[in-house]
Amino acid sequence: MDDGRGLVTTSLWDRAPEAGDAVPGAAGDVAADAARRRPSRRRLVRWAVIVAVVIGVALVMTWRGADAASDVPLDPRNPQPTGSQALGRVLADHGVEVTVARGQAALSGAQIDGDTTVFVARTSALAQATIDELADLSRQAGRVVVVDPDPWVLRYLSPEVTIAQTRRDGADLAASCDTADIRQGERISHSQSEFQLRDGSPTDACFTTTGHSVYLSVPATAHHAPLVLLGSRSAITNGEIASADNAAIALRTLGHSARLVWYVPSTDDIPTTDQSRAADLLPPSLVPGLVVVLMAVLGLMLWRGRRLGRLVREPLPVVIRAVETTESRGRIYRRAKDTGRVGVVLRDATRRRLAGYLGLPTAAPLPQLITAVSDASGRPAPEVGWLLAGPPPQTDDEMLGLAGSLAALEKEVRPS
Repeated sequence: MDDGRGLVTTSLWDRAPEAGDAVPGAAGDVAADAARRRPSRRRLVRWAVIVAVVIGVALVMTWRGADAASDVPLDPRNPQPTGSQALGRVLADHGVEVTVARGQAALSGAQIDGDTTVFVARTSALAQATIDELADLSRQAGRVVVVDPDPWVLRYLSPEVTIAQTRRDGADLAASCDTADIRQGERISHSQSEFQLRDGSPTDACFTTTGHSVYLSVPATAHHAPLVLLGSRSAITNGEIASADNAAIALRTLGHSARLVWYVPSTDDIPTTDQSRAADLLPPSLVPGLVVVLMAVLGLMLWRGRRLGRLVREPLPVVIRAVETTESRGRIYRRAKDTGRVGVVLRDATRRRLAGYLGLPTAAPLPQLITAVSDASGRPAPEVGWLLAGPPPQTDDEMLGLAGSLAALEKEVRPS
């Protein structure tokens, strides 16, 4: 072709394979298929291993279930220094039937009676709705023991008692009393709160300082069963149970009855409409954590923001000629023997160029383009329509003939 438009495609199609060209064959196809399948198989194996690990972890967590160790402070299944697993096991070894009631539903089904001691070690997870249930059930108990209660909880359980929150981390406190739970001269390590009856009536009180006592036994009233308040939370933990006389005091206080219901409150029991303890449900580390995250985001913005600036043009290390891309595509079409695809590419390119020659939009309707080309070239419209949108070529000869006819049509229409 004298104008050279169809020369690249036709010459590439007829070009003999070069020394570096691969010659397809049965062995080559098998090797290529194996190479394509190999990464897919590796990905499948990797995903299968990940799925198996996830399923295994889920099964292990399900198998452990409720018997898994806890990390909640003062929990009877918490083996950490802040837990109370040691106290729970020693009570069970001494013949006390220890029933752990986790949540309000478990407490309701614990069958509390006059030979049962109800023990509440953590009141921070209680709300008014859960305290109502606790108060109703504890009236049937032989004794209720509460350790270091929150002031608002104590006001609800026993309004006749005042609380003073203090922290004594120095020397052990010695008892100057003699009660069923505490002997004269016994010592307790640390204390977090102290109690006193508002009317000053006589009662069993130990470790008393300035009128307030770390241990206070309140007689039964119309609102509650006999109530024992212990202001030392650390005395029943695994880390402090062996210090001073903590173990003896805890065992007598909680082993007063043949059966002990250890109530572990859960925040899941708090109704969603109860906002009385909404602030307490937030973890203490929330605000410091948000501050750290904010500082990290600001630092990241400063660090990466310095790198932002105007775009810089960078020359490519290698310049690739457009004809090389065309030759590569030609080799692909030739090896695939896809004459139909070559015909589509040739007709699309010819239609775009003819529309430009005639001043038509690139996306002009085909009938409009055929009419305009027919008027400009003098050829019949059916012939032009066959060239621009006819059936795809089936053989190499048909493809070469189509390429030559399209090039001739462009020459007739293209302005000189």
